[in-house]
Amino acid sequence: MSVSGSKAEHLLAFARRHGGDLAIVAVPRLCARLLADRASLPLGNEVWEDTRVELPFALGELRNEFTGEVFVPEQQTDGFAVYASSLLRNFPVALLTGTDHAG
Repeated sequence: MSVSGSKAEHLLAFARRHGGDLAIVAVPRLCARLLADRASLPLGNEVWEDTRVELPFALGELRNEFTGEVFVPEQQTDGFAVYASSLLRNFPVALLTGTDHAG
């Protein structure tokens, strides 16, 4: 799993699969540099801009277990992705669960 975009160095993402169940974790890193002088959490588009978690295969809906939000990965020219600005809009970390229909 990889992260791309202007703030990619500030986001760590990894996935684990067990049978057909899938979990994806996305967490900010190096927050002091990311936020500069802002006294806020690393949330939303203002912080994450075009940063995205790239997925190695197509997935259906992914549910954030912390917020209850549901995400559908967007098709990109080279695969699928979920934007960090969406994932981290309301809570500073994401734990996405879903079903891997590919494996």
